Amino acid sequence: MAAAGVVGAGFLSPAAADQTLEKDFPFKCEVIAGGLNLGIQDIGVKATTVVPDSVTPGETIPSTGVSITLTMPELLRQSTALLLGGREAAGASTDSAVTLTSGGQTMTVAIPELGSARTPIPQVANEPWLIPATGTVPPITVPDYATDTVVVGMPQTFNITATIYKADNSTIPSTLSCTGPADLALGSIAVTEPTTEPTTEPTSEPTTEPTTEPTAEPTTEPTTEPTTEPTTEPTTEPTTEPTTEPTTEPTTEPTSEPTTEPTTEPTSEPTTEPTTEPTSEPTTEPTTEPTTEPTTEPTAEPTTEPTTEPTTEPTDPPPGEDVDLSKSFDYTCDVTAGGLNLGSHVIGVLAETTIPSRVQVGDVISERGVSITLTMPELLRQSTAMLLQGREAEGGSTDSSITLTTGGQTQTVSIADLKAARTPIPQVVDQPWLIPATGTVPQITVPEYADVSVKLGMPQAFTIDATIHKADSSTVPSHLTCAGPSDLSLGSIPVGDAPVEEPTTAPTTEPTTTPTTQPTTQPTGEPTTAPTTNPGEDPTGDEVELLSSDALSPGDTITFAFGPEWIGKELAFELHSDPIAMGTRVVSTSGEASVRIPTNAPLGSHTVKVLSRGVVIAEVPVEIVAADASGDTTDDDWVSDDYLAATGGPGLGVAVLGGALVVVGAAVMLQRRRTRRD
Repeated sequence: MAAAGVVGAGFLSPAAADQTLEKDFPFKCEVIAGGLNLGIQDIGVKATTVVPDSVTPGETIPSTGVSITLTMPELLRQSTALLLGGREAAGASTDSAVTLTSGGQTMTVAIPELGSARTPIPQVANEPWLIPATGTVPPITVPDYATDTVVVGMPQTFNITATIYKADNSTIPSTLSCTGPADLALGSIAVTEPTTEPTTEPTSEPTTEPTTEPTAEPTTEPTTEPTTEPTTEPTTEPTTEPTTEPTTEPTTEPTSEPTTEPTTEPTSEPTTEPTTEPTSEPTTEPTTEPTTEPTTEPTAEPTTEPTTEPTTEPTDPPPGEDVDLSKSFDYTCDVTAGGLNLGSHVIGVLAETTIPSRVQVGDVISERGVSITLTMPELLRQSTAMLLQGREAEGGSTDSSITLTTGGQTQTVSIADLKAARTPIPQVVDQPWLIPATGTVPQITVPEYADVSVKLGMPQAFTIDATIHKADSSTVPSHLTCAGPSDLSLGSIPVGDAPVEEPTTAPTTEPTTTPTTQPTTQPTGEPTTAPTTNPGEDPTGDEVELLSSDALSPGDTITFAFGPEWIGKELAFELHSDPIAMGTRVVSTSGEASVRIPTNAPLGSHTVKVLSRGVVIAEVPVEIVAADASGDTTDDDWVSDDYLAATGGPGLGVAVLGGALVVVGAAVMLQRRRTRRD
């Protein structure tokens, strides 16, 4: 409105017989930017001009300035500023006009030069994006058929050609095709009859003296009194500015930074032949020729034959069992849709597969499936769902791969068939938009130059071709070009010693102090209480935090916070000791998941177990108390009278209440405490 006021100041100041017409109209405009259809948007159009209070047929209304101020919707502002990187906009209309209706007929008067100068696009959420345009209505002759009033109106349709200027000074051509509402009346002008001039008929013979009175008295008042007020006042209804509805700010970009655990080198693999006592650390390499029972002292004389019937074939360790590998990465992806560059976005990439626990040189690692799950940012979800009207998406990559590094050399293994099936695009704010894709890693032969371990890694770059399916069944082709972070390590596979072709014929004279091809002669310390995390194992329970109180009633909600590694993963929740399933949840982009305590949960001490793929990742002790004791009565209806009666009636309820008060007091101090993995 302030902008419109500044523009209006340039017009002719209204005289006493002039009136200002001003009114807001809700137009629906189809917006196309860079060739991409951004859908139908509600755009406010405020028209302001100055007209006479009254006119007479045949009178010419002089040239008049007009101001048209567009109010753009917040979604369009957000997408233009954040998605397209727009900083300024300018534009003009070549078919704008005003209409004049009177006597049952309508004439259209074009406004040939209605334009808007280059103006800033607000970069702050919910700041109104106003585009002021000015033009000039040419002189208009009031038609002879005008009677009573002339209604001034807006056109039913008009078009705008605009240019969006980006931060890098590049531009995006845009068009708006707008259609107005049913009521397009801006205001009205009263029509008056022209006054009749008094006649001065000369006498048949001119007199030397003028007649004392004219033959016809002039009328003292005009034959038609103008109305004291215009017949149509501009409405006082509030503008239909679409900025009253608060928008939901996109959440901060979801991070999916890999945690420093799991370790890439598993330390939990035991040697294939146990020593007399378990060692505290597994030997760095498995022995290829363990004797059945190593002696603590070397024999006095080396024997010419191996003791205890050595096998004629080397005793290689059996192939390791497969272990799960799972890790998240943040890729920066340039996104285009319908040929329009939507800028760079941070997209989470979760890679999951299985790998052998260890391999030998020359081993053939069989082909296996791989899962790549993309977590799209909220801004991209909101723009795709609300601006483009996207409902589903599908796609695939033809250049995805994994890398294998060992012995100072790296080889790249392509995943030729990585594809994502057609999946829904969430239509709810902050609901995670996950795109799961699957593919197959072909079989791989461990190279001869492999030593110590084979390190697996993600590709430095990859591309995705996708298709967005819209609500009207049309499609928008999309493309993502992604670049990875500096750390692309996915995990590693230990490489054992090459097999020995023949058994040794004599033991060494002295026991070795470092790992040799023979087993160690003495156990090393106490066994470890638990192996370290295997490669690819889920993040530890230390990444799980209890946000709600640990004193709850049946029907209450319990909420957990998870580390970035868990975002987008589905977890299961159980109440123990007698397991009661509480359902599964996908960890949101904010890193949280909530479930309800079952209504049939017995009162007392319990443990909530959080599981990932059947493995317990956290155990949280909770106290189930009566509804009144928890201090929250909002869910009282979750506990029925029958249930209370079954638990012992009022006497037991009082006892539980007393104990629960103590628990609640402790819960205040323990709230938000960290949980630990069992």
